[in-house]
Amino acid sequence: MNTQNSSGWDGDAPSSLITIGACAAIMSCSLLLAPAIVGQLITDLKFTAPQAGTVISAELAGICLASFPAYFLLKRFDWRYICAVALFLVGIGNVASVFVDSYNNLMAVRFCTALAAGHVMVISMRAASGTKNTERSYAVWLIGQLILGAVGLALLPPFFEKYGVDIFFIGFAIFAWSLIVLARFMPSKLSRSHEKPLTKSFPRSGLIGLVGILFYYISIGGVWTFVEEIGVGYGFARDQLGFLLSIATIVGIIGVISAPIVAKYLPRLTATLIGGTMLVASIISLVFFDTFEIYGVSASIFKFAWTFTLPFVLSALAALDKTGTLILSTNLLIGLGLAVGPMIMSVLITQNLSFTSTFGFMALIGILAVTFLAICAAKSQTKQRSS
Repeated sequence: MNTQNSSGWDGDAPSSLITIGACAAIMSCSLLLAPAIVGQLITDLKFTAPQAGTVISAELAGICLASFPAYFLLKRFDWRYICAVALFLVGIGNVASVFVDSYNNLMAVRFCTALAAGHVMVISMRAASGTKNTERSYAVWLIGQLILGAVGLALLPPFFEKYGVDIFFIGFAIFAWSLIVLARFMPSKLSRSHEKPLTKSFPRSGLIGLVGILFYYISIGGVWTFVEEIGVGYGFARDQLGFLLSIATIVGIIGVISAPIVAKYLPRLTATLIGGTMLVASIISLVFFDTFEIYGVSASIFKFAWTFTLPFVLSALAALDKTGTLILSTNLLIGLGLAVGPMIMSVLITQNLSFTSTFGFMALIGILAVTFLAICAAKSQTKQRSS
């Protein structure tokens, strides 16, 4: 992939990588902290589990749909200004969430807030695709999310007990506004040489990869949103689960750090298959073993596999990309998967299905995801060898 920056932006500079990682963390708040947020919405606002899951789905849907205006805006405006404005609006939306307590109104506010957050996500993904070492850049893109998730899951439970779910919205707003100063380290835009028409920018292998990404995030979003609830069903206390899931997120950081190291020794296809197998196995383990220790190990393996596999998957898609539209579509399908996953789980729970059935269904979707992503990884390897 031949990517150049028309404004002299150095995507491999520490300031650029830190900004990519920090801005990507904006998206992670709802997903990576979903187990704690869902439980608190149930406790504070008396939402049912399906309602709380649907609020998370609405927010993730907003991130997904942000890809559509991003197609237009990123071609016509300076990315740094778009990023700064979006971060400001994310802060406003979170402050507004403090004053809303009804189900429908909160869902609407979270959806609108997520539309702004989605633009930040798109820019960080496109910026990462414009660096020389994409495996490393996407690893950094994930690390920002995981650090925020680990810290949030560890610190939020005691704050939730004292201040309720509003402390999350306030903290999210402060975090978003503090990142405005980093927007200047984003590229003004990326220009690609040898661009081809939009209709030719989606090779069949790229489309297969996009379907794989969709299934991958449906499985991840559904499992992670309700992973705390299955622990509660086993009789574990929420504060214990919050600590345990923060440890799992730290293990996820180890997974994403190890990805660029492993990339030096293993091809993308092999790494994708290893990570995908671990992911599916951990989901199955969560529902068949109900001891606290095995639950913790299973959750940790789930996070490790999730974050270990993703840099290889995104790098494969970036290698197949020609005009940048494949990466933009990746953000669309990530958001769609994250929205659909919790929604499917909510519907299945409403139908009085057990967690064994619902998590088992997510494991099947995970198997489909790994199959499609492995095909994409193999095609990207073939392309790189021939280029």
